[in-house]
Amino acid sequence: MDGTSIGFSGTRKGMSFKQKSDFGDWLMENHEMVTEFHHGMCIGADTEAHEIVRLGFANIKIHGHPGFPEDHATRGVKDADVDILHPILAPLTRNLEIVHGTRLMFFAPTFPEKQRSGTWATLRFCRRKKLPIVVLARGTFKNPEGAKA
Repeated sequence: MDGTSIGFSGTRKGMSFKQKSDFGDWLMENHEMVTEFHHGMCIGADTEAHEIVRLGFANIKIHGHPGFPEDHATRGVKDADVDILHPILAPLTRNLEIVHGTRLMFFAPTFPEKQRSGTWATLRFCRRKKLPIVVLARGTFKNPEGAKA
């Protein structure tokens, strides 16, 4: 997996300590092969994952995918803090752009699964398309889809 691009989608409520730890641990083990990190620039989990990548892994280019309406109350990452800023898109369209730009998607959703959640909708899309995913469970590391993490 040379030159791997990873994506991220998570809850606006933020990640648990375990989710942050699992994501950081995966990056520690795999950062040399990761060249890009894509996320939706939202408050909560997107911002936390962004900070983990920005503070610990200078070799990884961060791609920001803002959604509209451009509601600054839900924007957690400033435009200037990403290496590549993508066009503003509707949230679900934006999430699919993130998926299509990556080879492995990480998810930090709330549990249980919700029908009206952009993170869960994107996760369901990835499952239908049989795309490689890693679900960061709030309490323990969970990789039910069989992706090599």
